[in-house]
Amino acid sequence: MTDKSKDFIAFVKLNGCPTFREIEDEFPDFFGGDCSFGMPEKNILYWVGLSETGGDSIEAAVRSKVVEMRPTHIMNYVADGRILNLPLAKTLRVYKKPHWIPVAFYPAKGLVD
Repeated sequence: MTDKSKDFIAFVKLNGCPTFREIEDEFPDFFGGDCSFGMPEKNILYWVGLSETGGDSIEAAVRSKVVEMRPTHIMNYVADGRILNLPLAKTLRVYKKPHWIPVAFYPAKGLVD
């Protein structure tokens, strides 16, 4: 796991449930690229515009099961000042066109210090 992934994990532990928009403020180098984060096989996106470093760091943290990604209410993103201009995915299924699931990140259960 990279230092960036470890920094991301520490940020999530400290800040509870940050959204991608809040992560963008803390880790600007995670963004500004053309990578997306989601389930491409289902045409579901969690966020777009990530750098390769950002996508890899967040994916490593989630795959390590130290950080959990959970759906959150769209109003959390509205309050943060940015939403994706995509229809909301209501269920986990294959969509013909891209859909968005707003998510937040949490420390994995049992790992909160």
